[in-house]
Amino acid sequence: MYLINFFTHTNDEIYSIKSNEIFCKQQQILQIKTKAKALQINLQAFDRVEIFVENYLRKLSKIFVSSFQKILINGDCIVITIDECLAFDEVFENNLFYYINTMITKQKFSWLNYSDKEKFLWLRSSYFYCRNHCHYNHFLEIDGKNIQTKNDFLCYFAESLIGIGAYFGSDLDGFDECFDIYKIKDIHLKWHNFECNDFCYKNDIVDILTSRNVKLTIG
Repeated sequence: MYLINFFTHTNDEIYSIKSNEIFCKQQQILQIKTKAKALQINLQAFDRVEIFVENYLRKLSKIFVSSFQKILINGDCIVITIDECLAFDEVFENNLFYYINTMITKQKFSWLNYSDKEKFLWLRSSYFYCRNHCHYNHFLEIDGKNIQTKNDFLCYFAESLIGIGAYFGSDLDGFDECFDIYKIKDIHLKWHNFECNDFCYKNDIVDILTSRNVKLTIG
């Protein structure tokens, strides 16, 4: 769920709403879907917006904060034209709200049928959705039939280790560093159908797992 805070220029008034869906209609335009009763206020007095997302662990992560040029209500949606300086921010440029919206639905393996580029964007979105986590599973099972690329592995490992939409690096350097950042240890990974698919960086992944003392069982 998203938490959206609106601020006046002097910060003497704050108005908050919740939403399960935010759409980036164009690079500078956000469409926030919410309940009609949340729109019973004059939003023209506000000129700055702050957006957080609450993950399945009920922890909040800030996505961005920005002043905006224009705000209007269209049915059950708030439409905001943000400042141009954020138009090329990672969230907007790659429309990461699309993937965060999916993470909020809590459906397992939502990334599975994405293209490899989309899987990378899923990994980047997970940084905003669920980078604040402190619990993890010690016994993991993954199926090599579903791992054809490095990004497949990173998506699969993070979801198995922590949960849906969890962040555990979006490249191999980040993956390696996350073992220290989140103090991950005593992991047993059972990799079924290991020989099913060969792909670039597979050996590098195994090397990282070995260096991090992950007990790897290949099946």
